[in-house]
Amino acid sequence: MCVFYKNPTWYLIIAIIVSLYQAYRGFRYYWLVAKQDSFSSWSTIDKVTVLCIQAEYLYMVCSIVGFFALLASYNLLVSQKSMNSIDTGSAVLIAFSFIIGILGVSGELGQLVQQGKLPTAGKLPTDPKELITM
Repeated sequence: MCVFYKNPTWYLIIAIIVSLYQAYRGFRYYWLVAKQDSFSSWSTIDKVTVLCIQAEYLYMVCSIVGFFALLASYNLLVSQKSMNSIDTGSAVLIAFSFIIGILGVSGELGQLVQQGKLPTAGKLPTDPKELITM
C-alpha cells in the first residue's frame, strides 16, 4: 500500500514547506558558524561545501523523515482495532516513530544525529585538512 494513499495533500504540502525551511535554517546556521574567527583560514567555497551544504541536506532529510514517521505512527494507530488490543511491539513502534517524527519536524533530529557522529563532541575543526583525519 502506498504511503500517500488516503492521506490529505495538505499534509504533503506542509511537509515540503517545513522541510525547505529546515534546509534553509541548517544552511544559514552553519554559514553564521563559518563566519567566526576560527574559520578565517577557510575559503568561502570550503565553508559552503564542507559546512553549509551538508547541513542543508541533513536538516531537510531529517525533516522529511520526521513527517513520514508521524504519518507512519498515525497509520499504525488508526489500523488498530481498539486501543485495548494494541500489543507491546506495536505500542513501542508507535511511540518510537512519534518521537522521531516530533524531533524531525522540529529540526532537532539533525542536531542529535550530528552530536552522535562528531568524535570531538561538537568542536568543528579550524583547518579543512583536519577533516581528513576525523
